[in-house]
Amino acid sequence: MRKKYDEENVRIARKNATSKFLLEKGLISANDAEMDKRANAAVKAAISRIEIKQKPIARYDATTDHAFLEYPNKGEIK
Repeated sequence: MRKKYDEENVRIARKNATSKFLLEKGLISANDAEMDKRANAAVKAAISRIEIKQKPIARYDATTDHAFLEYPNKGEIK
């Protein structure tokens, strides 16, 4: 899909599109795909460290449009 903002064409990717898909379609560069890969790895590593330390993890539920904390004791949510 293309939209025009301030005299520039902007392409909007479909929801849940992977960086591999966007790279194959030519919507992002190889550098952008590599940056996405590293960012995903950093987030996974941070969540793993938090889980090991038994700290609550902040999460977001897109269906209910609310943020919540997930505690390590039996997945308690507040």
